[in-house]
Amino acid sequence: MSMLPSKMTYRREIDGLRALAVLPVILFHAGLEAFSGGFVGVDVFFVISGYLITGVIISDLEKERFSLIDFYERRARRILPALFLVMFVCLPFSWVLLLPHDLKDFSDSLLAVPLYISNFLFWSESGYFERAAEMKPLLHTWSLAVEEQFYLFFPLFFMLLWRWGKRWLLVMMGLLGSASLVYAQWASLAQPAAAFYLLVARSWELLLGGLAAFYILSDQHKKSGRLFSEMASMLGLALVLFSIFNFSKETPFPGVYALVPTLGAILIILYAKSDTVLGKILSLKIFVSIGLVSYSAYLWHQPIFAFARHQSIVTPETHVFIMLSILSLGLAYLSWRYVENPFRQKNWISRKKLFLIVSLFSLFFIVLGFIGIVNKGFKNRFSYSAEFEAQFKLQNYRKSCDDGLGHQKGEVPFCEFGSKNNQKPEMVVFGDSHSTAIQPVFDKLAHDLKFGYIHHGLGGCIPLINVDVLKGNWDRGVCSKVSKSQFEYVKNNKIKTVVLVARWSYYTQGDYEKGMNGYFLNANDEDEMGREKSRSVFKKEFLKTVEAYEALGAQVIVLLQVPQQKTEPRKIYSKIMMFNEPDNKKLGEAVLNYSVSQSDHLKLQIFNREFFDSIPKRSSLIFVNPDVAYCRQARCVLGTSERSYYQDLDHLNEWGAIELEGLLGDVLANAGVGRQMPM
Repeated sequence: MSMLPSKMTYRREIDGLRALAVLPVILFHAGLEAFSGGFVGVDVFFVISGYLITGVIISDLEKERFSLIDFYERRARRILPALFLVMFVCLPFSWVLLLPHDLKDFSDSLLAVPLYISNFLFWSESGYFERAAEMKPLLHTWSLAVEEQFYLFFPLFFMLLWRWGKRWLLVMMGLLGSASLVYAQWASLAQPAAAFYLLVARSWELLLGGLAAFYILSDQHKKSGRLFSEMASMLGLALVLFSIFNFSKETPFPGVYALVPTLGAILIILYAKSDTVLGKILSLKIFVSIGLVSYSAYLWHQPIFAFARHQSIVTPETHVFIMLSILSLGLAYLSWRYVENPFRQKNWISRKKLFLIVSLFSLFFIVLGFIGIVNKGFKNRFSYSAEFEAQFKLQNYRKSCDDGLGHQKGEVPFCEFGSKNNQKPEMVVFGDSHSTAIQPVFDKLAHDLKFGYIHHGLGGCIPLINVDVLKGNWDRGVCSKVSKSQFEYVKNNKIKTVVLVARWSYYTQGDYEKGMNGYFLNANDEDEMGREKSRSVFKKEFLKTVEAYEALGAQVIVLLQVPQQKTEPRKIYSKIMMFNEPDNKKLGEAVLNYSVSQSDHLKLQIFNREFFDSIPKRSSLIFVNPDVAYCRQARCVLGTSERSYYQDLDHLNEWGAIELEGLLGDVLANAGVGRQMPM
């Protein structure tokens, strides 16, 4: 390999590329549907980072002046002052706006961010595209954690292999990058949350940028002609834009699909030279200006959006998020000018003072986070009763018979409920977490009707025989194992009544505005994923499941999905109590107004409901519609003025489940389960 030039010169077009990366991320988080793939801006940032940092390391090593302490000092000056400013500004807003459980989660992130482990924290809590994630003010720090974890080891790796020669260094970077990409592709299908958040699935993007630095500093790069550079750079732009406007939360990421925006970014970096059309466009003042403040803009937008969502009972309108996006850019300019730039100047603040300030702020946030965790979000800020808290607490009705230790392997105990009169259970209830949430009503009916029944199921597993759920809660094979064991239980115990309960639309339609980004149904070990494939599997396997149980002589009762709310019930009740007089009449009106409309509920359910309606009616198959218990005045109510029916957006709590007592009692009595209740 020929000798590399001693340094990389500043390129305005790279700052322009930063603008192309940060704006889609902000608009994606703002909820603009056109920017459905805006999250790929982070991948572009990873490539840019790998390119620039590797270039700096190469330059310093060529001059034999590379120092680890200098390297980490530059990272600290670049990353931490603005980050800590944003975290500090978040503190009063979090105290005023966050409910105790949200403040506890925020405290978790306060502790994790200075330790560069927030990606592990958010990976353990929820997926990036889930509704709960957008409520986290510091969610976006996962990408900073990934970078810092990478740069903790990359310089050491680089220095070691530099001594062996650049050829070996390039080979090892290529091998590690390839291994990371292979893992990312596998994990994007099998463990999507891990693929999104963890360094092992992201390091190939940073290494790709590093390889670009080697190439651009070589003599070979200089041989590319003007026409080739024009075409290659425009192709790169097309790839990035295609990703932004065509990818979505349903796209398996960051596997091979992530090659589209990252290779696009590479082509722009390599060939969008200052004399090319794209280079001139990216060098325009507007793009360069946004690029210069892109890091601060990235830091500000997420907490601003999250606190806006917390402040409002319902999700703010799109125009509000557009205004908040502009606010983010304004704050970004101020923090760039008065925080980022000064801290980068060694003559303004010495290394010793920098490390002291960074250490003190890190310790401050860690201690503050620990205090918030220990105090469970400072519940004493609000006067909520234990009964109020109980409405929204996740209840594990199976805990007496199921410790959960075998769930990862699909080993789930069959739990007996109801009247245990030494007689064989007459009925089984199979399903996902919705079947668990509804146990209070089945248990009450079982005691009243004097029968015992079995519950079996796993959250995120639809009760269809031999069907797996991809990009869900469990590895491939777990859900199909659960459903097979359910069928075998009915067969071996000659059960005559099988009740199937699930969040049916989640496996065929997804969420309201967010659509499907996981929980795809799969049969026969196929790898194809998507809404249409999931719907096809659902229709075919639902009929096969019902027919299989009918062939055993069982009657099948299918409980249609309970209405899914659009706003967190806990948030509604808490906010109304915080900001209004808890007058029962006003509270009841407010609860009704914030309940999901019946039209929205039916729209979400339309595929499943129409399919169920198309199945020929017969005595061995009964569909039970819970809408009659919850829907009135064009709304599907989430509760009363006194209490919620839901523990979260879609799971009923004990009081909500009991609302189905009359409806299900009649169905079970007519099916001959137990003895009929006295009139």
